[in-house]
Amino acid sequence: MEILKYIVHNLKRSTRKDRLDELYAIGDLHFSTLVEKPMNIFGDKWEKHEEKIISSWKDNVKEDDVVLVLGDTSWGINLTEAKPDLDIISNLCGNKNFYKRKS
Repeated sequence: MEILKYIVHNLKRSTRKDRLDELYAIGDLHFSTLVEKPMNIFGDKWEKHEEKIISSWKDNVKEDDVVLVLGDTSWGINLTEAKPDLDIISNLCGNKNFYKRKS
């Protein structure tokens, strides 16, 4: 329940108007711009999964929508490896709120 309170608190701070247009949540993106870790080893449906996610995002998310990004964003294990993946997400529409699972 505490995580829900935290999310709602941050949503109130991050939105620029009195109501939300849309609220999206996504996790386990596993982007791998600099890391050689193809997702298609898990099956053909994972072929070009990054492009599918980006295309769907562009088709659905508007600039004022709120997007919860819930972890496992990149296969990168440090900022240098993960930054290109984070940049891709950063350049997509929506007010993004990143959440990391507590270890």
